[in-house]
Amino acid sequence: MNRKVLAVIIVLVMVASSFSSVYALSYTVVKGDTLWDLGIKYGVEWGEIAELNGVHDARKLQIGTVLEIPVPGEVAPEEPAPAPMPEPAEEPAPPVSEVIIEEPAEEAFMAYDVSIPNGSYQVPGIVTLPLGNGPFPAVVMLHGTGSEKDEAGGGYALTAPALAEAGIASIRIDFIGTGDSQVDYIEYNFSTAVSDANAAFQYMANLEAVDATRIGVMGWSQGGTIAMLAAADNRSFQSVVTWAGAPDMTIGGSEEEYETAKEDGFFLREFGWRSPLRVSLQWFEDVYNTDVLEVFGDSNAPVLAVNGSEDDVVVPANAALIVEASANPASRQLILEGADHTFNIFTGDMTAFDQLIDATVNWFDVTLQPAFTIEEVTVMNGRRAVPATVVMPVGNGPFPAVVMNHGHGGSRQENGGFGGVAEALAGRGIATIRMDFPGCGDSTEPFTENYLSNMISDSNASLAYLLENYPIDPQRLGIMGYSMGGRIALHIGSEDDQPYKAMGLLAPSADWGQEMMVSFLGGQEAFDQLYEEAQSEKGYADFTTQWGQVQQLSLNWFDEMIASRPLENIAGYDGAMLVIFGDQDNVVRAGVNQAVAEAYEAATVRVVPNADHGYGFYSDQPDVTAAVEDSLANFFFEALR
Repeated sequence: MNRKVLAVIIVLVMVASSFSSVYALSYTVVKGDTLWDLGIKYGVEWGEIAELNGVHDARKLQIGTVLEIPVPGEVAPEEPAPAPMPEPAEEPAPPVSEVIIEEPAEEAFMAYDVSIPNGSYQVPGIVTLPLGNGPFPAVVMLHGTGSEKDEAGGGYALTAPALAEAGIASIRIDFIGTGDSQVDYIEYNFSTAVSDANAAFQYMANLEAVDATRIGVMGWSQGGTIAMLAAADNRSFQSVVTWAGAPDMTIGGSEEEYETAKEDGFFLREFGWRSPLRVSLQWFEDVYNTDVLEVFGDSNAPVLAVNGSEDDVVVPANAALIVEASANPASRQLILEGADHTFNIFTGDMTAFDQLIDATVNWFDVTLQPAFTIEEVTVMNGRRAVPATVVMPVGNGPFPAVVMNHGHGGSRQENGGFGGVAEALAGRGIATIRMDFPGCGDSTEPFTENYLSNMISDSNASLAYLLENYPIDPQRLGIMGYSMGGRIALHIGSEDDQPYKAMGLLAPSADWGQEMMVSFLGGQEAFDQLYEEAQSEKGYADFTTQWGQVQQLSLNWFDEMIASRPLENIAGYDGAMLVIFGDQDNVVRAGVNQAVAEAYEAATVRVVPNADHGYGFYSDQPDVTAAVEDSLANFFFEALR
């Protein structure tokens, strides 16, 4: 990314003062300046510059402001004689240094302060948004030990606009006890920091200008540690960047300090650039009892781990360790030659830091692109047109894929629930196809065509369509079924030539078909009456479900369900299997799901607390829905590697 330097005229007028032992220097503030940088550049304390100019907030220097900078010089005589006026033809004018560069474009972003509620306290932050329509991807920026939201040398204050210019929003926050936080630092630990990161994530996800499915996280030093922990805790973080990320924070807390904290409840840490902080015993407990890299392995987000080759605080070998711990094969390390722990931001040479910003912006620009595409298609199965939805990860493939089968009378949407599962799978690099069975969703066929052999045929046709039209790896296929869709998956998985390596079953209707119908239709008497009606000349029975849906159950439906014993041959299946059911499900009861596990001993069973047969798809139970989505996505991700 080409960051343009603002137009600047720097006029250095050296004036001997009869009342001072310093020269007066005037400097015009340009984009990116900090008092710290100016102090280093001119060899004075930044506090002296602040005091001389009445600057009370060193972070909020205004571009174009003229600052007076005290520069050490020789003491002038107390009563100097007036200096002679220079002759224009003989004496040169006072020295002027002029650098003319192109005029700056208008700012491509807006920024504002926020205060985010997080339990009993507020998390201060600064949001930077690109100008335009959005929605934009976003990044949560986490600072290091004892620092604050703008970071060392204003590093984050430089990075946020660079992200915005690339169309990426950001929020940078103050952890407990730092910056504008009103909470004592003794309350800071790994858990509170991860909680603050998640609060910032949620704030950004709720903004209309932000795409909640494309949010990343980055951190500097200990901020990198927290970024890794947050990405594992919140798998909605789609990408990670660590700047000198510290997977082993014992470098920041010795055993002697730990012992002091055990005795006093805290250790008082001194800093060369800020007031001391009380580091809590809990922080030391977290540091000495958390395997950060092992925890980070639970995240599927790709990580860019950046270190300086001359970093003697977090040695550059840590970048490789972070990449090795990542579950995502796209993860990379970057070593910036000659850079120290702060990437040389305090040296006046911005070469390494510019490279760091460019690499960070480019990484997020690539990894926070839409993770998937959604396409509505029509699968032709003989003379039947089957409506279907294909969700494909972004990339070249070939991708693993899962065929999703909905429940009796449901649809390929399942009230949005199947879409959530498909997107969770796409986020892990897995394609999906889901279809509407006859008489369901967008199908134009009558419900009388809704029976097992037709549904199995539509499922198989959908897989064939996916393989023919998309970059799919035929050796990494999975099948998923919900309720009646689980019965379909079990029947397909029992076939000798079935192609599926993994089977995910959500409350599968797996008992003998006649037993299922007797329960579903309201008892033996109701079953007998409806079956008799279906055997009449019209060929179907009218039935209203407990959810008020009117269905025409064909004679084929009855006959095929009576013959359906989906567990009879499932022992011959040789793939991975996950069975999920809710402890409150009164439609497909626990005993049915347990029977699947007994019939296929290699099956893994997951019980979802407080879940009924809707699994949050048809009720406001986001925790239940998230548990289902996460369980299925993790299962297929591992099984189809």
